[in-house]
Amino acid sequence: MLLFFIPQIINFLPSIPQLFHFIPCPRHRLPRLNVDLNKLNASEIEFKKKDLKPLGRLMLQFFSAIKFIRYREYKMNDNEIMIVTTNFTIINTILCWTGPLYERTLTKILIFIQIVF
Repeated sequence: MLLFFIPQIINFLPSIPQLFHFIPCPRHRLPRLNVDLNKLNASEIEFKKKDLKPLGRLMLQFFSAIKFIRYREYKMNDNEIMIVTTNFTIINTILCWTGPLYERTLTKILIFIQIVF
């Protein structure tokens, strides 16, 4: 029975930075629907770089380096640096790797991962 929880453990590990507030955590971390394409995109969060603690920066760099998230920075008009990153969940990670997917396709991938474990 515990084998069914392996994907949840795998989901928990990349979620740690947001769950423990090393990186800001939005209320909803589920993928967003692109109505024009009828496909799901990885959800993103935007926050100020100065609000990020050193451990949060390290985690952001680590998960970006291993391609679990997409991450970018840009400057605001007042030269403040903003960070935009995808949320730290396995569903968003799959969408980062594959690009936008139909909900049915994403569900099949998640079920396949569950079956593998």
